Amino acid sequence: MSLTVCIPTVPSRRSLLSRCVWSLPSNVEVLVAIGDRPMGDKLNACFQAANTTHVVCVDDDDYLLPWGHGNLASFTYSDFVGYRILYTEGGRFGGSVAHRGDGDTGWATYDRGVSPKCLVRTEIARAHLFGNHYTADREWSAAVQADVETHQFIDAHLYHYDHWDAHMLGTTPDAGRLDTPQRDVGEWPVDWERVTWM
Repeated sequence: MSLTVCIPTVPSRRSLLSRCVWSLPSNVEVLVAIGDRPMGDKLNACFQAANTTHVVCVDDDDYLLPWGHGNLASFTYSDFVGYRILYTEGGRFGGSVAHRGDGDTGWATYDRGVSPKCLVRTEIARAHLFGNHYTADREWSAAVQADVETHQFIDAHLYHYDHWDAHMLGTTPDAGRLDTPQRDVGEWPVDWERVTWM
């Protein structure tokens, strides 16, 4: 699999990061951008450093679902590979969101267009700067979708969006939550040597 997983984080979320990295297939490149830079700057740095054909952005408190690894391993070399995202809010079921290469760019429904949480061809990801404001993910996704020529959709939940409002980090270091105690999910058994720190 020629895939780079890009994870922005801060030191106070080490336990969440350990769970995220533990969930990843062993044959992917893992770039972790840590520190007090804004999230968009971290992702842009990861896109530039990626050594693979595709990138995916994974929040440190989310993870790829283990049964999705086989599906991802067989993806073709499309510009975008979409799938379903399991959404939970505070540990409770919130919905199932589908992201497709030709879906709704306004994200007004649960049938949506391109998302950074799905696989994007690296050269296309690099061609669009990821911003540092609240709607940056939607704006970046719409710009990327305009460049997507080939795409496929895997009708399975391959990503868990594990949202807890009290533990949102925000898009910029001054968003007010860096000093908020972070949810502790325990230290998961991770080979940190597989991570490239940025």
